[in-house]
Amino acid sequence: MSICRYACGIYGTTSLSLIIQRLESLQNKAIKVLFNNAYPNKNVEIIQQENKILKNIKQMINYTLITQNYYKAEYKKAICRPVRNNNNWLMEPLCVNSYGKRNLSYLIPHIFNKLPLELRNCKKYKLKKEIRKWIMKSTV
Repeated sequence: MSICRYACGIYGTTSLSLIIQRLESLQNKAIKVLFNNAYPNKNVEIIQQENKILKNIKQMINYTLITQNYYKAEYKKAICRPVRNNNNWLMEPLCVNSYGKRNLSYLIPHIFNKLPLELRNCKKYKLKKEIRKWIMKSTV
Protein backbone atom coordinates (compact mmCIF):
# COMPACT_ATOMS: atom_id res chain seq x y z
CA MET A 1 0.00 0.00 0.00
CA SER A 2 2.85 2.39 0.72
CA ILE A 3 4.25 1.83 -2.77
CA CYS A 4 0.84 2.53 -4.30
CA ARG A 5 0.41 5.70 -2.22
CA TYR A 6 3.88 6.90 -3.19
CA ALA A 7 2.99 7.35 -6.85
CA CYS A 8 -0.66 8.39 -6.51
CA GLY A 9 0.14 11.92 -7.65
CA ILE A 10 1.47 10.52 -10.93
CA TYR A 11 -0.80 7.66 -11.91
CA GLY A 12 -3.83 9.22 -10.25
CA THR A 13 -4.26 11.52 -13.20
CA THR A 14 -4.37 8.75 -15.80
CA SER A 15 -7.56 7.39 -17.29
CA LEU A 16 -9.48 4.73 -15.40
CA SER A 17 -9.02 2.00 -17.97
CA LEU A 18 -5.27 2.37 -18.33
CA ILE A 19 -3.88 1.98 -14.86
CA ILE A 20 -6.46 2.27 -12.12
CA GLN A 21 -8.48 -0.83 -13.02
CA ARG A 22 -5.31 -2.91 -13.24
CA LEU A 23 -4.13 -1.63 -9.87
CA GLU A 24 -7.48 -2.42 -8.27
CA SER A 25 -7.34 -6.01 -9.47
CA LEU A 26 -3.78 -6.33 -8.14
CA GLN A 27 -4.87 -4.81 -4.82
CA ASN A 28 -7.74 -7.30 -4.52
CA LYS A 29 -5.42 -10.23 -5.28
CA ALA A 30 -2.92 -9.01 -2.69
CA ILE A 31 -5.67 -8.69 -0.06
CA LYS A 32 -6.83 -12.23 -0.78
CA VAL A 33 -3.28 -13.57 -0.42
CA LEU A 34 -2.48 -11.59 2.74
CA PHE A 35 -5.72 -12.27 4.60
CA ASN A 36 -6.46 -15.81 3.37
CA ASN A 37 -5.56 -17.50 6.66
CA ALA A 38 -7.37 -14.99 8.87
CA TYR A 39 -10.51 -14.77 6.71
CA PRO A 40 -10.92 -17.93 4.64
CA ASN A 41 -13.69 -17.79 2.02
CA LYS A 42 -14.60 -14.16 2.78
CA ASN A 43 -15.32 -11.50 0.21
CA VAL A 44 -12.64 -8.84 -0.39
CA GLU A 45 -15.07 -6.03 0.49
CA ILE A 46 -15.74 -7.53 3.93
CA ILE A 47 -11.99 -7.87 4.58
CA GLN A 48 -11.49 -4.23 3.55
CA GLN A 49 -14.22 -3.00 5.89
CA GLU A 50 -13.01 -5.01 8.87
CA ASN A 51 -9.38 -3.93 8.42
CA LYS A 52 -10.17 -0.30 7.42
CA ILE A 53 -8.53 -0.59 4.01
CA LEU A 54 -9.63 1.93 1.39
CA LYS A 55 -12.06 0.23 -0.99
CA ASN A 56 -10.46 1.13 -4.28
CA ILE A 57 -7.49 2.87 -5.81
CA LYS A 58 -9.54 5.99 -6.59
CA GLN A 59 -10.19 6.49 -2.86
CA MET A 60 -6.47 6.05 -2.19
CA ILE A 61 -5.67 8.64 -4.84
CA ASN A 62 -8.13 11.12 -3.34
CA TYR A 63 -6.77 10.49 0.16
CA THR A 64 -3.21 10.99 -1.00
CA LEU A 65 -3.99 14.14 -2.97
CA ILE A 66 -5.84 15.68 -0.02
CA THR A 67 -3.18 14.85 2.57
CA GLN A 68 -0.24 15.88 0.37
CA ASN A 69 -1.79 19.19 -0.68
CA TYR A 70 -3.82 20.18 2.39
CA TYR A 71 -1.44 22.88 3.58
CA LYS A 72 -0.10 23.90 0.15
CA ALA A 73 -1.43 27.05 -1.49
CA GLU A 74 -0.30 26.16 -5.02
CA TYR A 75 -3.66 24.86 -6.27
CA LYS A 76 -5.87 26.68 -3.78
CA LYS A 77 -7.28 29.81 -5.36
CA ALA A 78 -10.32 31.03 -3.47
CA ILE A 79 -13.45 32.19 -5.27
CA CYS A 80 -13.41 35.98 -5.09
CA ARG A 81 -17.07 36.74 -5.74
CA PRO A 82 -19.85 35.82 -3.32
CA VAL A 83 -21.97 32.96 -4.59
CA ARG A 84 -25.30 32.13 -2.97
CA ASN A 85 -25.99 28.51 -1.99
CA ASN A 86 -22.60 27.34 -3.16
CA ASN A 87 -20.37 25.17 -1.00
CA ASN A 88 -17.38 25.54 -3.30
CA TRP A 89 -14.62 27.59 -1.80
CA LEU A 90 -11.84 26.96 -4.32
CA MET A 91 -11.94 27.97 -7.95
CA GLU A 92 -11.89 25.04 -10.38
CA PRO A 93 -10.48 25.92 -13.80
CA LEU A 94 -12.77 25.51 -16.78
CA CYS A 95 -12.19 22.17 -18.52
CA VAL A 96 -13.25 21.41 -22.08
CA ASN A 97 -12.48 17.68 -22.15
CA SER A 98 -11.78 14.75 -19.85
CA TYR A 99 -8.03 15.28 -20.08
CA GLY A 100 -8.44 18.66 -18.42
CA LYS A 101 -10.33 17.04 -15.55
CA ARG A 102 -7.38 14.72 -14.89
CA ASN A 103 -5.01 17.67 -14.53
CA LEU A 104 -3.89 18.42 -10.97
CA SER A 105 -4.87 22.09 -11.27
CA TYR A 106 -8.49 20.93 -11.68
CA LEU A 107 -8.43 17.71 -9.66
CA ILE A 108 -7.13 19.09 -6.36
CA PRO A 109 -9.63 21.99 -6.04
CA HIS A 110 -12.42 19.64 -7.16
CA ILE A 111 -11.63 17.15 -4.39
CA PHE A 112 -11.17 19.90 -1.79
CA ASN A 113 -14.56 21.39 -2.67
CA LYS A 114 -16.19 18.07 -1.75
CA LEU A 115 -14.70 18.10 1.76
CA PRO A 116 -17.16 18.90 4.56
CA LEU A 117 -16.76 22.23 6.34
CA GLU A 118 -15.29 20.59 9.44
CA LEU A 119 -12.39 19.15 7.43
CA ARG A 120 -11.78 22.21 5.28
CA ASN A 121 -10.54 24.36 8.13
CA CYS A 122 -9.20 21.59 10.30
CA LYS A 123 -6.01 22.25 12.22
CA LYS A 124 -6.21 19.03 14.19
CA TYR A 125 -3.37 16.75 15.07
CA LYS A 126 -5.25 13.74 13.62
CA LEU A 127 -6.13 15.29 10.26
CA LYS A 128 -5.16 12.25 8.18
CA LYS A 129 -7.28 9.96 10.35
CA GLU A 130 -10.33 12.22 9.98
CA ILE A 131 -9.89 12.48 6.20
CA ARG A 132 -9.53 8.71 5.95
CA LYS A 133 -12.78 8.19 7.91
CA TRP A 134 -14.60 10.65 5.65
CA ILE A 135 -13.30 9.02 2.44
CA MET A 136 -14.26 5.54 3.65
CA LYS A 137 -17.82 6.71 4.40
CA SER A 138 -18.35 8.76 1.26
CA THR A 139 -18.11 7.97 -2.43
CA VAL A 140 -15.73 10.70 -3.61
